[in-house]
Amino acid sequence: MSRLTFATQLSLDFIFGNIKELPRLGEEVLSAYSDIQLGGGTLVYPIVLSRLGVECRVIVKKADSIQSDLAYTLLQKHGIHEIITISADDCDPVMATAVISL
Repeated sequence: MSRLTFATQLSLDFIFGNIKELPRLGEEVLSAYSDIQLGGGTLVYPIVLSRLGVECRVIVKKADSIQSDLAYTLLQKHGIHEIITISADDCDPVMATAVISL
């Protein structure tokens, strides 16, 4: 069986739901729901194909950080067959996005 290889950037989506209103400057609001998921369009393909039984590997930059470790763990949970990491010492390569649902 062939294996597909994807070079991609790690991205995390921080999702907050059921917020009654957006906070004003200096205010805090509570969310009834929160989750952290892998984000980014290029990660969809290896994740879906792995679920369908296609062997996939990804090549990603990873730093020594909480964000990189979390994204790497989420990749493993999604069943990616092989993860090749390239060390990123100069900065953390993981993008983060906040998604807010009112």
